[in-house]
Amino acid sequence: MSRDLIVGRRGDSLLGEVQDRSFSIRAAFGRLEVETQRITWVHLKDAPDLAQDEIWLKTGDRLSGSVELESVRFRTESGQMLDVPRAAIHSILIGAGFSASALGLS
Repeated sequence: MSRDLIVGRRGDSLLGEVQDRSFSIRAAFGRLEVETQRITWVHLKDAPDLAQDEIWLKTGDRLSGSVELESVRFRTESGQMLDVPRAAIHSILIGAGFSASALGLS
């Protein structure tokens, strides 16, 4: 299972795997469909510090515009399937190497 992380607007987070195969963004270049496996980070504009949505690719490229998204299909570490609404999401980190079994700082 990929180790993806959804960070909520109130700072809560969920570890699991994004099930959506791609994300669409209306950018300056036009409407682009980006495969999830090529993405490292999706940041949604409703955050106070961001004027537009952003998709950051593993290549280092960054796309700004409007991510066309109502919800994200997500499987939690326990296997529960969720449809997380856009309004609840601050950002999505994809394949970021997170692990539920990692040791914390002591």
